[in-house]
Amino acid sequence: MKHDSAKQIKLGMILSYLNLGVGNLIPFFYTPIMLELLGQSEYGLYKIAGSTTSYLSLMAFGIGSAVSRFIIKARTQEGKEAEERMFGLFNLLFQAVALLTLIVGGIIVWKLDLIYGASLTAAELSRMQILVGLMVINTAVSFSATSYNAVVSSHERFLFIHSINILSTIGAPVLNLVILFMGYRSVGMAVVSLSLNIIVRLVYIAFVRKSLDIRPRYKGMPTHAIREIFEIETDDPVEYVRQEGRFPIKEVTTDENGDLLVDIHRNKQENPGDYDRIFAAKIAFDRVVL
Repeated sequence: MKHDSAKQIKLGMILSYLNLGVGNLIPFFYTPIMLELLGQSEYGLYKIAGSTTSYLSLMAFGIGSAVSRFIIKARTQEGKEAEERMFGLFNLLFQAVALLTLIVGGIIVWKLDLIYGASLTAAELSRMQILVGLMVINTAVSFSATSYNAVVSSHERFLFIHSINILSTIGAPVLNLVILFMGYRSVGMAVVSLSLNIIVRLVYIAFVRKSLDIRPRYKGMPTHAIREIFEIETDDPVEYVRQEGRFPIKEVTTDENGDLLVDIHRNKQENPGDYDRIFAAKIAFDRVVL
């Protein structure tokens, strides 16, 4: 099990860097073609719509990074049933967040003319409402499956996670160009983004249910943990990783560029049980802090 976990981490790190490289390389070829096909005016509408809906990510109230931690804690302390009850609690929380996102987003779409009515034509405003509506739904879909993503992450299935990320990184621009060549422009790009997001979330749900054999339990959920979940997000994240994560962190400093440096005990003889988790600790720390 430990060997498999270490292998997952190593392969996950390799795929993560590969995804980073692909993600940085694609725009050099994709962006000029996309701008030529889309046009600067249409691209401007698309970017404004994205900026308008980006604030909806705050609807999660900062609890997104807590999901994996609490699921891992429940599994290691009380077993699979406790993990599934915690999973059920988070799943309900994020369904509520998704519903709230749709309501707030719907109000934004309804009142867009008050924000952009003076600067956009009637046709542009109508298109903007469609774009924002699609992006609101996209955000809600992401929230609705957050707990499933966290379960996969908590089981350290990094090979699966980064494989899906790479496919999404490559698939999105390719499908966007196909849609643009067909003449669907910004609305088509928003539909592609929403469709890919739905497919990815369904794949995650299927993976959790079939491969991990884990399902959310709604009976006996640890509702007492809700207060702790919200409180933990206001704590010092470095101290949390040090105390709750039980990872062998010696010191946290910054380099000359202001980047965070984590000095971790690496003595295999002193901590044989934790040694395989050192890189997992670094990955988890990066996600929480950076």
